[in-house]
Amino acid sequence: MFEIKKLSIVMVIIGLSLIVLNTHESNAQGAKVKGRVVNLFGDALIGAKVTILAEDGQEIRETEVNEKGEYQIDEIRTRRFLITASLSGFRLEKKHICLTSDKVAVVDFGLEIGQLFNSPPTEVKGTVFDLHEKPLNDVTVVFTNAFNSRITLTVVTNEAGKYSLETTNEGQYIITFYKTGFLLGAKRVLLDGKKSVSININLQKRR
Repeated sequence: MFEIKKLSIVMVIIGLSLIVLNTHESNAQGAKVKGRVVNLFGDALIGAKVTILAEDGQEIRETEVNEKGEYQIDEIRTRRFLITASLSGFRLEKKHICLTSDKVAVVDFGLEIGQLFNSPPTEVKGTVFDLHEKPLNDVTVVFTNAFNSRITLTVVTNEAGKYSLETTNEGQYIITFYKTGFLLGAKRVLLDGKKSVSININLQKRR
């Protein structure tokens, strides 16, 4: 009887050892983290860097996205970490990750243009035409920040179909063009510190 109990205890110890060994081997393989880094219009941000940091702030791995804005970091052996995405001119974005398995974790980033203080104003200008390249006057041009509707400017085209406005607020904007008898027109623009940006558009008459 004593020998049987002894044998059972040995088998239990061996079983536990195998479990620990399998767990160790699984952790040794590490996990993968992949995703995309884009702007808030969904465009790939080529040159963006993705960095994985330990909880104490020590850098573990860093990589750069490809031409599609994609990245992948393999063999991550820590379960809890901080992952950041950065690109000059954009606000740093960071996320805290807790992995529950060795499967692939998908972490996407949408970076927002940063605010450059004391920067000179950017002039946004252009001409509104009809489909026959005839300039259209009295077109209402509304310039709205894509993520803060409180930043809105409105101008009207002159006799030559031209408009112009200035702003010191960098970021991503939607420009809409209204004129009675014509279909609504829209353009998007990314302001990143340039002195001048030209946006022209052709409006189609309503039928």
